[in-house]
Amino acid sequence: MGSGTMQRSGHGGWAGLWAALMLGATAIAAHAQPTSAVQAGLICGSKRYVPADQRIQACTIEIAASAGYPARSAAAYCNRGIAYWDRDSRAQAIEDFEKSFKFDQTSAGSFVCHSHESFLRYRFDEAIAHATKAVGLDPKSSHGLVARAVSYRRTKQYELALADLNEALGRNSDDWVALIDRAGLYSDQGDTERALSDIERALKIDPRNASAFSVRGGVLARAKDNDGALAAYGEAIRLDPNDPLALAGRAAVHIARKAYGDAIADCDQAIALQPWSSRAHTGRGQIYAAARDELGALSHFDRALELDPKNSQALYGRANLFMDRKDYGRAIADYSSMIEVDPQVAAFTNRGIAYDRKGDKESALADYSEAIRLDPNQPDSYINRGHILLFQRDYTRAIADYSAAIRLDPKRAGAFAGRAAAYQAQNDNVQAIAGYTEAIKLDPKNAGVLARRGMAYLATKDFRQAKADFASALSIDPMDSGVLTGLGNILAQEGDYDGAIAYYSDAIRFDPNNKAAAQNRELAMKLRAQKPGGGLIIGGPKR
Repeated sequence: MGSGTMQRSGHGGWAGLWAALMLGATAIAAHAQPTSAVQAGLICGSKRYVPADQRIQACTIEIAASAGYPARSAAAYCNRGIAYWDRDSRAQAIEDFEKSFKFDQTSAGSFVCHSHESFLRYRFDEAIAHATKAVGLDPKSSHGLVARAVSYRRTKQYELALADLNEALGRNSDDWVALIDRAGLYSDQGDTERALSDIERALKIDPRNASAFSVRGGVLARAKDNDGALAAYGEAIRLDPNDPLALAGRAAVHIARKAYGDAIADCDQAIALQPWSSRAHTGRGQIYAAARDELGALSHFDRALELDPKNSQALYGRANLFMDRKDYGRAIADYSSMIEVDPQVAAFTNRGIAYDRKGDKESALADYSEAIRLDPNQPDSYINRGHILLFQRDYTRAIADYSAAIRLDPKRAGAFAGRAAAYQAQNDNVQAIAGYTEAIKLDPKNAGVLARRGMAYLATKDFRQAKADFASALSIDPMDSGVLTGLGNILAQEGDYDGAIAYYSDAIRFDPNNKAAAQNRELAMKLRAQKPGGGLIIGGPKR
């Protein structure tokens, strides 16, 4: 007998969940082991949840039994590919999807599976086109809609994804894959309540659905409910001990809790079960990175990317390690590869920082602007762009960006300090002093901000406050050449040329390139030999 095409139970990565779909067939005991070719066919194509290992075993039997029957072979290969996908065995899944389409290139089910293959190859437009073809071939089925929703979700076309999933559930309210996919979509948008409601509906259909528990773990982890996430992942693993993705998901929660020993145990078990699991190796790399073991982290990120060259989590983790090494070129390359498949705000922000550190201010500005477009509620993006605009002397726009950051988070010292610097550059020292004062309230140990406020006080001839700020800055960083120059300037203005020369000399000792200190020392020496007064170069080096 022929096996139908089932749906994928995919439960994604860390918080992750981009469950895909498939099609459904006959009902059978969800955890039965195949005892005959007939039963293998039923399990292979069952609409109900079946652990991936059991489905792989059943579909392998069905593939052998279906020789000479192209439709059966197509369905069996597709269903086994789906099960391999659930085990994070990407290469084997793609191979089976390819074989499936060779046997059947006309049915709706064949285009659903063809959509899966394109999705795994990160060809999302192509995946959407194949799923749309499936919808057209079978307008009454939910499966093409669910398949298309997966790619819409992956490309952040959330409204289209939700419309497809709602339509799919309107056609089949018991489509548990559509329910957990919609739960993941709601979670993406921060709607934890609706996400959990859909998962509960899926569990009412089958209380032993390990994929539903795993998705619940991801939803709760994203909502920062680590205890709930651990419980959900634990139940998923109890029901399906061989699932590397549930183990990897639980490891991610352990990492968030800094329980690195538990995280290592879960990742090691996942890798032992599925050495080809890119996500498990990614998790191991994240643990090593958290423990500051750079070489260990790189080895696992490299392995993860050998298995899946477009694994966005591994690309991001490796790029961050390259940033720590100041290898900005390779960091930019990895962030760029991540952006191609998963254009997250963090990737644009970090790539912008890498460009900035390489001196490519225009590329940095473009990346920060894109980060703001993607999420206009992230204060860091405005602060970073403000720094670039300040460097480019576009003070009006810099002040606007720093002000936007302050509105979003009035506890960002860097935003107050940056805005103050822009005012200071426009010789508005009153506004500058006010801004620096707010920054110092939030970060009283920042020597640089204390020094800059001291410079602003110095410009307003408030030598007492300037001297106090410089002294405070110097107590934090005794080798700050700019602060030493500023103190020298104050003493010179007060006629204490010996004291000024001493400070200038220290400034030059710590920074031989400090031209202002050298010039002012020379002038102070002349004035000491003659009389008070003269023209000092106020301020010292730019900070």
